[in-house]
Amino acid sequence: MIGYGKRLLLIHDPETTQLPLDAILEQEGFVVVQVPDGVQALCEMQFHHFDAIIIDSPIPDLHGLDLLKQSPTTWPERPIILFTEVAWDTYDVAQALGAFAWVRKSSDPSILLGMLSLAMIQRVERESVRA
Repeated sequence: MIGYGKRLLLIHDPETTQLPLDAILEQEGFVVVQVPDGVQALCEMQFHHFDAIIIDSPIPDLHGLDLLKQSPTTWPERPIILFTEVAWDTYDVAQALGAFAWVRKSSDPSILLGMLSLAMIQRVERESVRA
């Protein structure tokens, strides 16, 4: 279980996808807080700590890239993964804005779980260097 006890913010509208992301992530040990749009995501991020954030794009009210624009100053240590079907040119923009990863949606969640695993490992390494 890659996420044992780790808090994960999932910005995801369950009506727009066939993949039950929250259930998959909870099976991997994550404590998942799911919100349906960008405005609620910003509110959650202001008041709660998360070990990682997944933006299942597109999301209502606030584009995932707009959320990324706000994150480097407000949440610089939080890995943000875009989970999307958008074009490859968005990948470059997402990377420039500080996304940890850009994962193309597919029926196989193993790529997303692999990126989350890498994010958790790097986070532990960063924290151990500071200590």
